[in-house]
Amino acid sequence: EPPPRWTRRLSGASYSEAYKPPVNRNSRLATPKPVPRRVRRCPAGTPARTPRGCGRSGWTVREEIEDRWRRPRWQRSGRVERKTWQADAFGAAYRAGELSWVRALTLLPIVAEPTAAAWVERAGAVPVRRLADEVEWALTVRDGVAPIAPPPPGASLALEDRQLCTRPEWEFPDAEVTFSAPVAVVALFRTAILAFAARAHGSLIEGLESLLVHVKSEWESQPRHRDPVFARDRWRCAVPICTARRQLHDHHVVFRSHGGGNDRENRITLCAWHHLRGVHAGRVRAEGEAPDKIIWDVGVRPGRRALLRLVGERYATS
Repeated sequence: EPPPRWTRRLSGASYSEAYKPPVNRNSRLATPKPVPRRVRRCPAGTPARTPRGCGRSGWTVREEIEDRWRRPRWQRSGRVERKTWQADAFGAAYRAGELSWVRALTLLPIVAEPTAAAWVERAGAVPVRRLADEVEWALTVRDGVAPIAPPPPGASLALEDRQLCTRPEWEFPDAEVTFSAPVAVVALFRTAILAFAARAHGSLIEGLESLLVHVKSEWESQPRHRDPVFARDRWRCAVPICTARRQLHDHHVVFRSHGGGNDRENRITLCAWHHLRGVHAGRVRAEGEAPDKIIWDVGVRPGRRALLRLVGERYATS
């Protein structure tokens, strides 16, 4: 009897032996899948199913936080399930259906046993966009990997300018910068980093830090945008369920044609879709004082209640 498939080794085994073509329910013939990239890079004698046999030995923090949405859904679901074993309140809410899969995935980087109940409660009180903002805030301000509770309800998530400091030699880098560009742009960017590194007599990473600080100071020294409402709303659509940052419009909560003034409390940032096809088409209704006391009715229907009502960035309780 041949050995189990997971114990076979790539060395001396043909493709058909190591990977059988998948069964197609609609046809007896199936197209063989190509050898996975990770397996192709494995040296001879490495088990075909060994996850740490080649390539990187584990996930980096950047993948833990920023790239979790790029993974296949089955892989992300497995990570959520494993987290339910580590935090009882998180697992109970997820299995009971009180915590959706999207919200559970958003809480993955921050949830821990001591603070799981508080984060689960917060996930049920705010939209996913606000929840993601609070998770990002918590990851930024917490001390190392210590558990941290969510910020107070409605608290500002603005952060003071953080001073760059030298990290201990033993601390492993927790981020990496990757971008794609034409060769000429890459060469220019590298030349700029080398120039700033040479000026400070430092390494490439120190040159990159100096370059970013210089760019930030130059950007902030430029004249401000003529519309301060965009800056107040963090250059993002103010509808609590929207994350658009492009094609922004300056909307008057009380229409100018209805006597609304031009004060900042009567102006809010909306994306083009929510402005033209939402508010002015009657699908979205906004009332109140900007920016934090707006009452949002999303999914307005004639003669019926709106599908969703929010006060600021929290779900309305009544």
